[in-house]
Amino acid sequence: MSAGRFARMCSSPSPSARRWDGSRASATRRRSLRIAPDSTGRLLRCGQTAYCRECGNAVEWYLRADDRLVQLHPHELSAALVPESCQWHVSRGIAHPAGDGSGWCRLAHALLCPARPAPSAAPQLSGLRRSLALRTRRLLDAGVLAPHATPASGPPPGEAVCRPARPVVQLLFVRYPASRPVDEIQCVAQTLRRTRCTAEVLGPSAPHGVWTLVPVSAHHGQLALPSDVMAVYSLSALPYQEQLRWRTQRCEQHAAATVAGDLAVADWEPFDPIRHHEHIGTRLPSHGRRPGGHAPRQARPYAVEIALTQPPSARELHRARHRVTLAANADLSRLMTVQSAKSPGRALHRLRRQLDAVLPIDVLTTHYPDRRGHVRLNVVLSRGADAQIRRKAAVSGSRPGEVPRELIAADLAREQRERRHCLESQLRRLLAHHTPEEVLACAAGRLLQARPPA
Repeated sequence: MSAGRFARMCSSPSPSARRWDGSRASATRRRSLRIAPDSTGRLLRCGQTAYCRECGNAVEWYLRADDRLVQLHPHELSAALVPESCQWHVSRGIAHPAGDGSGWCRLAHALLCPARPAPSAAPQLSGLRRSLALRTRRLLDAGVLAPHATPASGPPPGEAVCRPARPVVQLLFVRYPASRPVDEIQCVAQTLRRTRCTAEVLGPSAPHGVWTLVPVSAHHGQLALPSDVMAVYSLSALPYQEQLRWRTQRCEQHAAATVAGDLAVADWEPFDPIRHHEHIGTRLPSHGRRPGGHAPRQARPYAVEIALTQPPSARELHRARHRVTLAANADLSRLMTVQSAKSPGRALHRLRRQLDAVLPIDVLTTHYPDRRGHVRLNVVLSRGADAQIRRKAAVSGSRPGEVPRELIAADLAREQRERRHCLESQLRRLLAHHTPEEVLACAAGRLLQARPPA
């Protein structure tokens, strides 16, 4: 279709145009089209019509000036009924959080959603909010909308559930704050019935990522961050095609079907530590036990390394070998053994009880990292250190065993940051006397010299 023909089809009638009965014909509202920056298909699109997952009412997705998405009410309202701080307007396909000077404005759906608490900023919108709540009740009664399950009581003591609502996901070496929990991220592909696919990206047979604590990276010149480490759902260990499937937000079935289009825009947006500081979590997510959900774990062997404070005597080593099988290094400063248990932590505790009275043990560590890439430690603390850790755990609301892990992760992140700053300062000192080409050629020559011959 040519541009001229498209312009004639979208042109509005003249102000003097009249209908057959003499009434004035209303002008057709123009809607600007725009290419979504994060869309896999480079199609011109305007506001994406969808339905709110919480209340079931119609909404329109628009891009903001910072490439973030916002849900707007599909109809315009009189600017006199909406407070100035709540007004939105759409210009050239971009939503702006302000009025455009006219007598009409748009409104964010969050102010009208019946599933959320009523805001006190706009009491004059209570009538429209009640009409949306009535439609939500009709959808619930008809069984079209599933009510959100709200637990009547919290988890039992000692089994607190930590499940972030917007976790930070790392894929293709970029971090993104997800719009919902990891196991609820929905596929954006269009089905044969022209509806959105209801399958999750994290399917039952799909490889899972791992939760890990990583340093919070801040850009130069930004303000101080709320913490040094953050919990990230890392997909970096997965194959490239699997990470690309997560990036396009498609289930396993529609990842292979390249002809299926996208019915919605992927919910990813680049992570910014300052703008998304409320989503930075310093604790790894943990889920409470579900009765009958999983079979009890079987005991398996774990390789344990024993660091000694001093070399043991021949008698001490002989008594220890009567209890467990040990292998020693040349100077008898480290020992190795295999301990069977249901978890690495239990293996370390059991070995500590067996050998603590026989050998001068300093630290027990697992020789191989677990599936999260962590190495378990078993250290005997003094009464003062134990009391201090318990006080910090009580203040932060975490378990005492998590406090040393967070402190170690913070120290490692601080050390890594200091090493990076030291390297940058030395590099600036070199660039003050040498050109970048000379520094690069010298570094390449040193690396080639240190490389072992094939």
